[in-house]
Amino acid sequence: MFKHEGRWLFTAYLAGATCLFTLFGILFYLSDTLETQYNIDGVLKGSILAIPLLFMMTTSLTTGSKIGKDLKRMKKVIIIGFLLMTISFATLVFFTRLVPFIAILAISSIGTGLVLPCLNSLITGSVGAARRGFVTSLYGSVRFLGVAAGPPIFEALMNWTRTGMFLTTAGLTLVVGLLCMLLIHVKNQKKSNDDSETNTLFKKLQLTTE
Repeated sequence: MFKHEGRWLFTAYLAGATCLFTLFGILFYLSDTLETQYNIDGVLKGSILAIPLLFMMTTSLTTGSKIGKDLKRMKKVIIIGFLLMTISFATLVFFTRLVPFIAILAISSIGTGLVLPCLNSLITGSVGAARRGFVTSLYGSVRFLGVAAGPPIFEALMNWTRTGMFLTTAGLTLVVGLLCMLLIHVKNQKKSNDDSETNTLFKKLQLTTE
C-alpha cells in the first residue's frame, strides 16, 4: 500500500502531526508564560488555555460540515489553514502582551481547525474497508506523537530564544503546507453514489509519481 500511496499518505500524516505538535507546543509555552509572567494559575489559567482550543473546535465543526467530498476544496482549505498558521506564528514574535498574543494565537487555531477535518476525510476515504482500520489507526498514532513531542521540544526552543521558537514553528508549518500543495493532487471528480472499495477517495487523488 505505502509503495504506491506512500507520498501523499506520508504528507497527510506529517500534516496532522504538525498541527497537533504546534498546537500543544504553543499551549505549553502559553501555560508557562501565564504562570511565570502573570502569576495566573488554576481555573483561570485553564480557561485562558481553552480559548485557542475553542476556536479550533468551532472551526473544525464548521469545516467538517462544509467540505463534503469535494477534494479540490479540501486541498485548498488545507493550504489556507497552514498559511494562517504560518502567518500567526511569525506574527507572534511581535506580541508580548497577553490579550493581543491570544488573539493572534487564535488565528493559528483556526488554521488547525481548517486542516484537520480535511485530512481526516482524505485519509479515512483513501482506502477500502479492508485496510481502513490500519491506515486510520496509524494516522491517530502519528498525530498523538506530535502531541507528545510538542511540550519537550518547545521547552528546548524556549530555552534557546523566543523569536527563534516562533520563526522555527512558522517555517515548519510553511514547509508542510508546501508539501501538501505539491504532493496532494486531485483529479476532476465524477458524481457517483457508489461507495464501494473501487470508488474510494484515493482513486480521485493524483500523486506526483503518476
